[in-house]
Amino acid sequence: MTRPVCHKCEQSSGVLLRRIFNSGGAIMIAWRCVECDCWTPSPVEWIKHETVKQIIKGHSIDEIPVIDDCRISCDICGKPGAQLHHFLPQMFARHEEIFPNWPQWCRFHANLCQYHHDLWHDLVTPWMPGRGNSRKLILDRMKEK
Repeated sequence: MTRPVCHKCEQSSGVLLRRIFNSGGAIMIAWRCVECDCWTPSPVEWIKHETVKQIIKGHSIDEIPVIDDCRISCDICGKPGAQLHHFLPQMFARHEEIFPNWPQWCRFHANLCQYHHDLWHDLVTPWMPGRGNSRKLILDRMKEK
């Protein structure tokens, strides 16, 4: 992948890779013109990490400057990278008693990190497929260190 020409100032020398953290903590990387401070092309095209590694050959993604950090903190522990979690799981939105008032139900939420999200499900919806072990795996990893 070659360095693009800026769609605004039409130069390529100032177009460099830059990264952001999205609200969930994922690293997003794209070309940004440092001359006119815009993503290029527009709208922004996020680049796959495998492709970025080919572009930076031998350097780390961590070396690409971060220009924005949109991570949300967990309402319980403060850890960044939390995601919005509904008080009532969306799977109940179609329930005959919930559906008419779903907009009110879905206003109740918390920003939860993965650990506290898993804890919530372990306690409230342990019968859901895939629940009940991810939080325990995190605890096991912490004990190993």
